[in-house]
Amino acid sequence: MKVLGVLFIIALITVSCQQKNVELPTLDVKGIQDTIYNNSKIWIFFHLKGNDTIAELNKNNSVANTHWIFNIDKRLSLKHIIPYIQQLQTKKNKPSMHDNGEITHSYFSFVDTISNKFSLILFDSINYITNNKLNKDSISKNNQFKHLFIDCKTKDLFVDDVSVEKEEVADFVTNQLDTSFIQLNLSFDNNISFQNYIHIKALLQNIKNDSIIISNEEYIN
Repeated sequence: MKVLGVLFIIALITVSCQQKNVELPTLDVKGIQDTIYNNSKIWIFFHLKGNDTIAELNKNNSVANTHWIFNIDKRLSLKHIIPYIQQLQTKKNKPSMHDNGEITHSYFSFVDTISNKFSLILFDSINYITNNKLNKDSISKNNQFKHLFIDCKTKDLFVDDVSVEKEEVADFVTNQLDTSFIQLNLSFDNNISFQNYIHIKALLQNIKNDSIIISNEEYIN
């Protein structure tokens, strides 16, 4: 498959010509760099209105039976963007008369500063939970896994209440392996920036170990 950098550059120029810009997250982490054919590009822009931060959604091209690539400004916080993502997930999951049976996915975009290329993170299976806090006791009842709870604050990150540097979280998690499968359970402060959110997601998704899985439920509070 071809690298998708050129496609993204064209898309960014198009948006710029409309006098709108998105500052994509920049991460020193590798992501998906294959061309995603049959895709819709969804933009969430950053605006300041006085002292208020405004997220503006451009969803005109969100065709249900295509892959969706979310280009989100890194300066926005989760509280600004999660309602839009939930809204669009509901749309995508609705039955469509144009469904051709192809499995389609949703991706977040970012710039990989290692290769200096546009990259993607898969996220279509995520269920964002915003009206309840993560209940460790309830989740731990599923003893099929050894559970680790990752709590992401605006500046700090904790794994089972142990403070861990963000860049070291993958190694820390891997070092917890014994004879059990590990399930990572994530919760995020809703004030965390999209830049920090996608950085943590990319670091965890790059753990290449079949004994470590990430829960598809994420708690945003």
